[in-house]
Amino acid sequence: MGNWKPAFELIADDILEKYTEDVWMKDGPGWAELAPSTFKQRMRGGNKGAAILYDSGALSKSFRKGGEDHVETITDKLLQWGSAKRVALFAQTGTGVGFQRPEPKAALGPGRGMPMRKILHNQEEDPQMWADIQSAMLGRAAQIARQAGFRTTGDRGLSPLEARRIGQTVLGVD
Repeated sequence: MGNWKPAFELIADDILEKYTEDVWMKDGPGWAELAPSTFKQRMRGGNKGAAILYDSGALSKSFRKGGEDHVETITDKLLQWGSAKRVALFAQTGTGVGFQRPEPKAALGPGRGMPMRKILHNQEEDPQMWADIQSAMLGRAAQIARQAGFRTTGDRGLSPLEARRIGQTVLGVD
């Protein structure tokens, strides 16, 4: 059970990167609108109409393989993936009076801060992404078991969906 690298590569390339790209394409579902001051600044600059969290594009590119400040370390037992840009942390958590608050700044009262605009979500907030990650891990576990000489539910002529349901039942996962 020592080599999880193939599953981690699948998770990084096909799940996390695609997921974060979708977040940017949809302006992060649930993200607060730009503050009026930020909107005015964008209108004065050359970036008219830019999406939320997409001023120069550097932040979104930092979540893509090969992008500047992209973090990706994959070994047999480790997956580190994300962005080394400091602003990613501020987007994920919010700042000042917006810390861990998804509400627009106006709802927070006077003061400075940026509302939380999550890029990555936990299991309750995005169950599909986490189900995809679990599937990748279960698939790798089945592959390892077969290489060790065990039969798996997939070896019994079951469809991948049937095998997944059995695996989820055994693991107590919905």
